[in-house]
Amino acid sequence: MTVAILGMSLYLCGVAFAPIIAPHLSERFGRSSVYLVSLPLFALFILGAGTSKSFAAVAVCRFFAGFFGGPCLVLIEGTFADVWSPHKTVTYYSVLSLASYVGAGCAPIILGYVVPAENWRWTQYVTLMIALAAFLLGVGMPETYPREILRTRARRGGYTINLAKAESGVTLAEMARITIFTPLAMAVSDPVVIIVTLYLALNFAVLFQWVRRAINTRWRYADRTDVDPQSSSQSPLFWQ
Repeated sequence: MTVAILGMSLYLCGVAFAPIIAPHLSERFGRSSVYLVSLPLFALFILGAGTSKSFAAVAVCRFFAGFFGGPCLVLIEGTFADVWSPHKTVTYYSVLSLASYVGAGCAPIILGYVVPAENWRWTQYVTLMIALAAFLLGVGMPETYPREILRTRARRGGYTINLAKAESGVTLAEMARITIFTPLAMAVSDPVVIIVTLYLALNFAVLFQWVRRAINTRWRYADRTDVDPQSSSQSPLFWQ
C-alpha cells in the first residue's frame, strides 16, 4: 500500500521543498523568472509521468513535478501582495483559496469521463494542458517584485543601486534559519501555527485514507477480473 500511493505522496514531498527554495530564488531573480522557468519544467515532468513505461519512472517524474511546480504555489501569494494593497489582498486571497477547492472538485468530474474513455495517462495529459495554458497566459507578464524592478532599472540605466538586505537572508546560515529552523520552531511554539498544522494534518490523513480505500477497491476488482498488469491502459499501481 505504501508503494501504491507513492505517485501522490512523492509529488507532495517535492512540493514541500518549494517554501525553502522559492523565496531565495525570487529575492535574487524576481518572481517572473521563477514562474517562467519552474512551470515549463513542471510540465516536462508531468509529460514524463504520462509517458512512463515503469512504476519507478512515474514515481521519479511525479516527485520532480512537485519540486518544480511548488514555487508557483508559493510565489502566487507574494505576487498578490506586490500588485494590490493589504486590504485588497485579503479579498483576493479568498478567491485564490476558492480556486484551489474548485479545481480539486472539478478534477474527479472531468477525469471521471476522460480516464474510462482513454486511460490513466490522461490524468497527466489534462494536467499538462492546463499547465501549458497557464504558461501561455504568463508569457510577457511584467515583473512585480519591487527589488527586481529596481535592479532591472539600474541595469538598463547603467548605474548601481544599494538595496536593503534580502528578507530571506543572504548567507546560507541565514537562509536556513529563516526558511527551515524558524518555521519548525513555530510549528511547536506558536498556537495559531499549531492549530493550522493539526488541521492540515487531519486533511491529509483523510485524503490518504480515501486514496487507500480507493486502491483497495481497485485491487479487489482486479482480483475478480482478468486485468493485465502490463497493459498500458491500466494504472501504474499494477506495475509490480
